[in-house]
Parts: sequence; C-alpha cells; structure tokens
Amino acid sequence: MDYNGLLNLGAELGCRLMKSGAEIFRVEDSIKRLMQAYGAPDAQVFAIPNCLIVGITPPEGHPITRITRIPAHGTDMDLLEYCNALCRQLCSQRPPLDQAQQMVLDLDRVTLNRIEQGIGNPTLDTLARIADGLDIPFDDLLSNL
Repeated sequence: MDYNGLLNLGAELGCRLMKSGAEIFRVEDSIKRLMQAYGAPDAQVFAIPNCLIVGITPPEGHPITRITRIPAHGTDMDLLEYCNALCRQLCSQRPPLDQAQQMVLDLDRVTLNRIEQGIGNPTLDTLARIADGLDIPFDDLLSNL
C-alpha cells in the first residue's frame, strides 16, 4: 500500500471539502471513512476552519502526517455536492490511488465547466484563482460580468 499516496488523497479531498464550506465534523468523518476504506483503520483526522491534519501509521510503525493550511473560503454548494459524491464513490469502489487522485483533481475541471456554462456559483476565491490563471487583474474579471 502506498501510504503517502493515500495520505495525499485524504488531505487533498479534505482540503476541497473544507474550501467548499463543508462542516468540520463532516470533513473529519468523510476523510476518516476514506482512510478506512483504503485500509488505514487507525487514521487520525483533525480539522479546524483554517487547518487540516491527516495522519496514519503504516504497518512499519513510523507515523506520517500531512498538515494543510486552508485559506479563507466561502461556501460553494455545487462543489460540496461533488466532493461528497466523490468521497462516497471512492469509499465504495476503492479505485487505485492514482486514479482516485485524478478524480479529486478533476473537481477543478467540473467547477470550471459549470462556471463556463453559466450554471455554477463560484466563490470569490474561485474567481480570484481564475483571474490569476488568466493573468488579469481581479477587477477586470468582474467588470466583464
């Protein structure tokens, strides 16, 4: 088992859940379930509004931990719905870790596609990242709306 890969998967999905506005206990519970589904029953997950800590102890006995700082965020119900559905899918189907990681990364594409279609409800943070990606000032992006 690639415990580092599993830890990265849990931290990344947990970070996406938190950025979408998920409740703290829901983030902790979801990531704990994900870790258990992939064979890490003793995983530890601790979340506060601006930090996520995920730790596991592989059979070799040396604990590994990921600490992720969560920037200021709002609530994106569409992204939250996708994150929750993906977490349930990963827990029930347990695809290989590299495939699961790609599914988490694809959440960005889903969000961007919904925005492009005019059916998404992006947060200001998402709009700021789009402006950065387009290399234009944030105000210029908003003035074209």
